[in-house]
Amino acid sequence: MYISHAQQFEQIQNPSETFIWSGKPNRLSYLRQGLSFLAFGLLWLAFDVFIMGTFFLGGLEGNAPEFDFRFIAFFAIHLIPFWGSFGYFVYLLLNYRNAYYALTNQRVLLRSGVFGVSYKSLPYEKIVSAEVKSGLLENSRGLGSIRIFSGEVKGRNRSRKYDSFFGITTPYDVYRILQTNIAE
Repeated sequence: MYISHAQQFEQIQNPSETFIWSGKPNRLSYLRQGLSFLAFGLLWLAFDVFIMGTFFLGGLEGNAPEFDFRFIAFFAIHLIPFWGSFGYFVYLLLNYRNAYYALTNQRVLLRSGVFGVSYKSLPYEKIVSAEVKSGLLENSRGLGSIRIFSGEVKGRNRSRKYDSFFGITTPYDVYRILQTNIAE
């Protein structure tokens, strides 16, 4: 049906495996997952720049303090939320070139990687549930995301760990294909 990106998975394809669907996420939808974190980091940066500027330019009274490297070290550490959000967004930018998804007659495949290529395989028998989501922005562009739960949990509170197809075209068609293969 939709197998234009199947060659991205040839290295791990089983001899008896056939591709039913493959795709690449929409760039803006894929990067959107890091935008709220980046916006928070940029607000944090703006706040720190304002405080640093006010402090080093003499504050409201116009009395500039003596230069001290401890203040620079403090602000560099205090900017960790910015560095983290910026680093995550750069990670998403670099990871996007290797982000591909596929459905075969045997399993769900996810491809990613920043410096190398990593694959994740989910046999249909292990998939517990799946859901399709299409927010206002995605829906206006004919896009959506599919979240797949295979029973994996993370952390001490054992919250569910989802694998996702972010920002794919025809998400409802892909969801139907996925559901058909899970049911078999």
